[in-house]
Amino acid sequence: MKKTIFTFFISFLFLSSIAAQHVIGYRIYIPSSCDGENTKIEIASGAGFEGQEFEFPSVKLPDAYKEYQDYIDVFAGAGIGLPGGSLSEDVTLKIDLTPIQCAQDYANLKEAFMLTIKVIGSNSGIHEPFSYYYFNEGKKAYLKLKIENVKKILKKLNMKFEELIAWFASEGLEPDKIGIEIVPTSDYLYVYLKHFSKIMFGVPENITGTEQNDNLQYNYSLAQNYPNPFNPTTTLSYSLAKDGYTKLTVYNSIGIEIITLVAQRETAGQHNISFDASKLPSGIYFYSLTSGNFKSTKKMILLK
Repeated sequence: MKKTIFTFFISFLFLSSIAAQHVIGYRIYIPSSCDGENTKIEIASGAGFEGQEFEFPSVKLPDAYKEYQDYIDVFAGAGIGLPGGSLSEDVTLKIDLTPIQCAQDYANLKEAFMLTIKVIGSNSGIHEPFSYYYFNEGKKAYLKLKIENVKKILKKLNMKFEELIAWFASEGLEPDKIGIEIVPTSDYLYVYLKHFSKIMFGVPENITGTEQNDNLQYNYSLAQNYPNPFNPTTTLSYSLAKDGYTKLTVYNSIGIEIITLVAQRETAGQHNISFDASKLPSGIYFYSLTSGNFKSTKKMILLK
């Protein structure tokens, strides 16, 4: 009898947790031209819940649209997801994999590829890409792209992977870098998003580091390491609003310094650094970033 009650209780908790997650429906489109809404072709659709990842399919375009193929291929095998508790309502995502030929031009930036996410909320209604759809406090969506696909399109466009940046396209046509972070790993490029909107990727064009960062509105931030837990390597990412002396240090669980990964003057912008813990025991570690008046510390778990 006790076993039956326990089994029922566990089942109830499981079903309750599923019920608490909001539904995410999605439709993925490619354009047959740059003319607008009525020329889109749906290539995938489905539905799931927060906490699940949705995969982008590989698509072979008809010959009439073959000029767009390389720009669509960058999203082949990509994934997008939201952690549990990110939403306050059920949503439908209309995701356009728009070739860069259809994009607006930005001064001082060379676009490489992009995607647009239109959100339809069950309570809040339609959110066009320029009207940002924010998630609940402290939550971020992620987009993961295969590194090999990203490098392929950048090579075609004579761009360097090391210079790749991401930004939101705001309604005033000014690039907006606040609330977006890119974190490369060995196989994927992870892009963390504070809201859904129009997401652009490209490289700076003939400008200094300071000009680039002013234009893209970088802010100070320290991202959660990825992967986490990890074994034995992980990537630490951070962004700086201004040039300045920067220090990034790793500590063990009792606050003893393990290693200083960065201790130098760094330029404003996005930075990524790999941390190798192959000589350290499993456990909880902390990494701390200091630059100017900014200081932030996060926890990571080494699990061997």
